Amino acid sequence: MRRGLLLLAAAWVHAQTPTPTTPLAQDPNLQAPTYNSEVEQMGDIARQMGKAMGEIPPDVQKIAAYQFKGDPREFTPGILRHLQARIETVVRDAGRTIVTAPELKTLRVVSTDSSFRISNTAPSQEDLWKLGEKLKVDAFLEGSCARTADGDLLVSLKIFRSRTGEVVWSGNFVAGPNKSQDLFLDLDFSLSVPLRVFPVATYRNEKKGSFSGTHLVTNLSLEASVTEAVSADKRMMVTLSAGYSHLSMVGLPDSVSLNPDVHMGKAGVELLGVFFRKANPDQGYWLGTYVGYEQFLPFLYRQSFGAFTLGYRSKLSKHFTLSGGIMACPFQDRLTGMLTNSDDHFTLETIGYELVFLHYTF
Repeated sequence: MRRGLLLLAAAWVHAQTPTPTTPLAQDPNLQAPTYNSEVEQMGDIARQMGKAMGEIPPDVQKIAAYQFKGDPREFTPGILRHLQARIETVVRDAGRTIVTAPELKTLRVVSTDSSFRISNTAPSQEDLWKLGEKLKVDAFLEGSCARTADGDLLVSLKIFRSRTGEVVWSGNFVAGPNKSQDLFLDLDFSLSVPLRVFPVATYRNEKKGSFSGTHLVTNLSLEASVTEAVSADKRMMVTLSAGYSHLSMVGLPDSVSLNPDVHMGKAGVELLGVFFRKANPDQGYWLGTYVGYEQFLPFLYRQSFGAFTLGYRSKLSKHFTLSGGIMACPFQDRLTGMLTNSDDHFTLETIGYELVFLHYTF
């Protein structure tokens, strides 16, 4: 009897003992972190940096990494060195030169009770000036990183001139659960007035006859487009566009009293690659080539037709762009009118031409 009472008492005590809780990181009901690893956070920081590199003055071309600071309780020396390497890669991909020299490889970890830094052995501005003269660098890059209690990675960078110490660029970047999400991506919005020429192999009117050697030429057109860089150095970009055009017939004999025209909508997508760029990518590029596809939707005609595009483009300034190329229409070359245009029949040539001489980016 006593043994039974003891067993019952032991069971009651066990029931009252708190059950160990699931560790925070393993609780399946908690929201998953934004990033799977520290490396992913550094990748996000690198992408943010790539979009900000265009703000560096164009005359700052040769840059040397001077100092990166971090807290030893949050980062190991290996992680800090890896972050430094990622940052140097972004600077190089932005068209700047990263200088390497024995003086810049004498990096050491300096540790105190609360922090450490990886720095070179030039402690003063005068020493930096002498080192900058020797290496012929325009500026030095200095940075620091920290981590918040919520796991955010914070990186602060600045670039200062080697001779004067003037800070010419600075950036603060965040990757982690508290990173503010922009409503829009880093998009460029544009308006353009394109000119297109569609050679017409045969134009036939049920009442007036058949004619050759004519062209459909744009006399009114307006398009809107949005562009997003798909590479950090802005050498590859993708654009979506839509617009309206009105085309008139050119080349009919003066004795023919006809004024055929075509109203049509247009939607397109293109990929641009830049191969002659400016030092500051936000100020445009000297020359690039684009490939794309455009779908044309003529109003009051039975058919629509598509065109593959190929051409060259130059963004002369931050706002103005000039481009020109060819359009290949291999699939559909006939337009048959309907309703008020029922007398008109067009057979288009395979190759057409386009020129965009008024293109403004906001």
